[in-house]
Amino acid sequence: MAERWKTQAFIASGGIFLSSYDMGLMAMALASMKHVWPLDAWQLAAVASVTSIGMIGGSLLGGILADQYGRRGVLVWDYVAFIGAAAVSALSPNLWWLLFARVIVGFGVDADFALSFAFLAEVCPPKKRGRTVNARVRWLANFGTVFAYGVGSLFLSFGGANGWRWTLGTGVFLAVPLILMRSAVTESPLLQRDHHKSGTKWHEIIRDFKQAGV
Repeated sequence: MAERWKTQAFIASGGIFLSSYDMGLMAMALASMKHVWPLDAWQLAAVASVTSIGMIGGSLLGGILADQYGRRGVLVWDYVAFIGAAAVSALSPNLWWLLFARVIVGFGVDADFALSFAFLAEVCPPKKRGRTVNARVRWLANFGTVFAYGVGSLFLSFGGANGWRWTLGTGVFLAVPLILMRSAVTESPLLQRDHHKSGTKWHEIIRDFKQAGV
């Protein structure tokens, strides 16, 4: 049980790998997409950058939701949203559908990216926290990008005109096992403690009011 934090940390950091992987995929897909759709420079720039708009929203709202409803729930549902949006990205019939889907992808990716660091810091022992967060997580982030370049090159080489669709679609298949693993993750012990204290405080306040006849 004492080493359970390692499993928790590994599953949480998987989201960091997948977030970096998706960013790398988009960079690869653009190389093929611009030859399939008649996109001008502004449209290419929009496709490349629109994910960042969703990331801004994800980073802002993800922490609020995690504090309100718990780390575990957000760590699961942000990638449920990612799967749906990644699938729409791969199947997009036109540019507007693609832009919409990439905004949602960005929301899920950055909500998870920000929250994964917080979750890791809360489950790791203090003496190993810095090494785990900075070394292992950064390594996974870099590896995710490199892995995306390899996968993207493979599908773009053999996928023909739809190579970019297959490239973006690979994120869906990687996210499914991640969600299943995260469903078994327990809540952050620090968050459980804080919520327990908060609940106890309000319970005591209500009790005092009742005793005072209010």
